[in-house]
Amino acid sequence: MTLLEQIEALQNKPYGVIDIFPETISAENQPIYQAVEQYFLRTSLLPRFAESIVTIILRLLCYERAEIFITEAPENHWLTPYSNKWLSGEPIEILAAVFKHIVTKDVSSAQILLIDANCLISLDGGFTVSVYQPNEQLEQYLLPLVQAEGLFYHKINLLFASQKFYWKFAP
Repeated sequence: MTLLEQIEALQNKPYGVIDIFPETISAENQPIYQAVEQYFLRTSLLPRFAESIVTIILRLLCYERAEIFITEAPENHWLTPYSNKWLSGEPIEILAAVFKHIVTKDVSSAQILLIDANCLISLDGGFTVSVYQPNEQLEQYLLPLVQAEGLFYHKINLLFASQKFYWKFAP
């Protein structure tokens, strides 16, 4: 199985999300949630979120071997030289800049395949960060890192995809 096939297969596995909200927003509160999210996308919260996600990912890379693939970027965009390429050998400064740009500008996506954990972290722009098939060991690293950044992690139940599960963090 190629690495791209492995990424595609992991995208069909159970997953969690790194989020700015501690719990699922109820159906009746969706209109206000959508308005609040749109507001946050236009404020300084999004760049702070991007910085937190970069911090989490770079710290995880100290524990896990990874292959990093950047999906297609628009033509003549500064990300174009990195699109449809594996960036695992790039300097940390390049990785951080690419990740921040993807989150803040909602351009392209980063697929971070954690080799030993057989897990995928997907940055898809905005507040969309998915963690596919996280194992117990990875979660031991991930949860404190997410908490340290003031964010939340929810496992998504595939039978009830709209339901999020809140993980209580140790004090």
